[in-house]
Amino acid sequence: MSENPVQQPESYQKREFFLLVIVIILFLGGVYFIYGQIKQMGDIGGGTQIHQPIPPKRITLIKPKPSHSAKSKQKYESLLNNVDQSLKKGAKWLKGQFIHLDSKKGGWPHFQWEEKKPGAPTTALATFSLASLPKRLQETYLGMLEKGIAFLLSKMDEKGAISEKEAHIQYRNYTTAMTLSSLCLLDKKRYREEIKKIQSYLIHSQLLSIPRWNWHYGTWNYYETPHLGLRVDISVTAYVLESLYLSGLPRSSSTWKKALIFLKRCQNYGPNKDKRVYDGGFRFHPRNSKAGEVTLPSGDILYLSYGSATSDGLRSLLYSGLSLDHERVKRARTWLVQHFSSTVNPGFGREDPAGFGRGMRFYYFHSVSKAMKK
Repeated sequence: MSENPVQQPESYQKREFFLLVIVIILFLGGVYFIYGQIKQMGDIGGGTQIHQPIPPKRITLIKPKPSHSAKSKQKYESLLNNVDQSLKKGAKWLKGQFIHLDSKKGGWPHFQWEEKKPGAPTTALATFSLASLPKRLQETYLGMLEKGIAFLLSKMDEKGAISEKEAHIQYRNYTTAMTLSSLCLLDKKRYREEIKKIQSYLIHSQLLSIPRWNWHYGTWNYYETPHLGLRVDISVTAYVLESLYLSGLPRSSSTWKKALIFLKRCQNYGPNKDKRVYDGGFRFHPRNSKAGEVTLPSGDILYLSYGSATSDGLRSLLYSGLSLDHERVKRARTWLVQHFSSTVNPGFGREDPAGFGRGMRFYYFHSVSKAMKK
């Protein structure tokens, strides 16, 4: 890394901070529901090194029980209190960034715009963050949440898609999925018709018109913008599947089975493949990994696994109906346990020129807390 990094404009720094706060809130919301105690584990570096698998360590999900010692109970309550305080601080900051358009609508500033006005993608992310708060903490922000939802629904087209048409990149599927998740978390009965319409859009926007052998088959487009090409990844897939799961899409729907085709192509796994090489983790895309790639002696290219992708992949497998006993699920969970980190997004090693290890750590914390909650 350069010793004299380029100074970013103040507006850019504010946008980065805004996104960071939202991701922290989502992560802490996940921590509130689970307390993962992982013993005797350290960070695993190694860059492109392929690690010898080790027996999985057991993760114990701690819940307060009458039989717990006073010291253990005090420690648990102290943790929840710290999480509560962090959630309150983050939510208070988001409240300060909220822009009131009128008595019924409002939102959060779009991170691509210099002008301070609400944008659908950022509003969907902030709304999803606040909708994920425990109900007792959420009450303070219900009025603001309802205005945010009203703003997002005003951006919905006749098919059920929600996007910011003024923006260069609309982030349509991200925005639509997070809006759907927010509606489901807030009030399924009240927003029943909107949920049904948005769910229908996401089902029909799944990439199925391309040949089944195409690497993009079964997932959702990142862009959904006419002037941009097709791009897919494990992240947008996870957010869409999460929203469909929360909205109660029946297990009989073929959407799950077709999504699994894409998910399997993103996992470094094969029943007849060397486990020392194909470690059960996930990469960003069937033919791409932010953690890099290595050429094997056979000439095949291995796209390396990393933390946030494996977390997204694992929870997507579970949303799609695979059981905890399924071999793919077990291998992904084992990878996350063996590579667990409380400081970085694991899988990038010490040489990380793009800074994904540190730069994506809160995204990883958020996703892994959901993945290991199951």
